[in-house]
Amino acid sequence: MPLLTAFVHSDLTRWIPAAGIAEKTLVAPVVRTFLLTAAIGIAMLGIGLAFAIRMATTIARAETLHELLIDEINHRVKNTLATVQSLASQTFRSGTDAASRNKFDARLSSLGRAHDALSAKKWEGADIGEVVAATLESFASASPHRIAFDGASVPMSSRAVVMLSLVLHELATNAAKYGALSVPVGRVAVSWTLEPHDTVKLNWRESGGPPVGKPDRVGFGSTLIEKGFTAQMGGSATLRYERDGLTCALEFPPH
Repeated sequence: MPLLTAFVHSDLTRWIPAAGIAEKTLVAPVVRTFLLTAAIGIAMLGIGLAFAIRMATTIARAETLHELLIDEINHRVKNTLATVQSLASQTFRSGTDAASRNKFDARLSSLGRAHDALSAKKWEGADIGEVVAATLESFASASPHRIAFDGASVPMSSRAVVMLSLVLHELATNAAKYGALSVPVGRVAVSWTLEPHDTVKLNWRESGGPPVGKPDRVGFGSTLIEKGFTAQMGGSATLRYERDGLTCALEFPPH
């Protein structure tokens, strides 16, 4: 049997005491400890892998369910918009001029574009640049160079997306009928910045159009901008009928 031994020589007695211990008595505990630790580690690794697989499966199922719910919401909202448009068509068929019906259809279309922007982000909001581009797309399609917009990337809540798209639609419609977009040389510039305290400042400025003046009658568009927008967003909206063209200054929280 292999031994670990030690010797010592005594000059006094001339004896040589010796001591020894079997090697296996030292090695065996180390081996047992190593094997036990390895077994525990492998067991914990197996438990961790099983938990990770289960969590991944649960998350995948939840994501699939979330996408199905979003698709269902999109489907129902589009059906609702189509139903509202059909009811409006039936209502406006008699007793209402075609211009009023066209305004109503255009506003529904604006809501539809806002809905599409939100759907692309699974109703978690959208970037302000995407909202501006989607809302003004139909007005800029004929002459893209006449509408310019620029600003920082600012994520917006779904409520802010809907309200801003409605306001921009009213401004663009007014510009197309009476303002800068009603003449070939007119221009519209939209710019925005994100200020401290999480406030968006957006400016709409028209130039090159016919002279403008404050209307004698307050219409739906100005009411929506100056009252509806501020009530819903908690910000401010200021319309100015300047000599060079209409301007609109919006301040609002994006969330």
